[in-house]
Amino acid sequence: MLNRKRPKTKQKRRGLKKKKYRLQKQKRIFLSWLLFLAIFGIVTISGAVYARYYQSTNLTAEDSNMIVQSYFVTEEVNTNLKDIESGGSIDKIQPKLREVSSLLVSYGNRNLAQGMTEEGTSLLIRYKAMMKEIGTNIYALSSEDLTNAQLNSNYQKDLEKLTQSRKKVFDYFKINELALKQKK
Repeated sequence: MLNRKRPKTKQKRRGLKKKKYRLQKQKRIFLSWLLFLAIFGIVTISGAVYARYYQSTNLTAEDSNMIVQSYFVTEEVNTNLKDIESGGSIDKIQPKLREVSSLLVSYGNRNLAQGMTEEGTSLLIRYKAMMKEIGTNIYALSSEDLTNAQLNSNYQKDLEKLTQSRKKVFDYFKINELALKQKK
């Protein structure tokens, strides 16, 4: 349409020139909108990809609180077992030990948030299972069992294994253990 013979009259030439100019302007507007939408799409997609990555490699607030609280609770259980081993009063320590071991069980029973990587999920599941098992076993101890030095040392070894598992979780999720020790 625009590349045909030159019109004879001046008025037709002007009309044709205006049409050509309008088509060029529309083309520029279309290309600018297309560029804007392409950039907007790229930014949106990259934001979604980063959000998914962040969610898969970081803990939710609830899971983070569970890990931090379990850190303090396991330290308390370890301290109580050492107090019993060093000759502390079992009548005073046993209720505290039962209370904190029940907290370990409750932390072990909490559900994990969805969306983490397989490795992170398996680390947390293993850690929670160990917490739950140790908490259940310590809660069930009688006064006679607490005085048994062999049993006490076995539970301290189990707590060491739990500490090793906790260190793996801390390393994977980049939790600062020194900051937790300072809060103590």
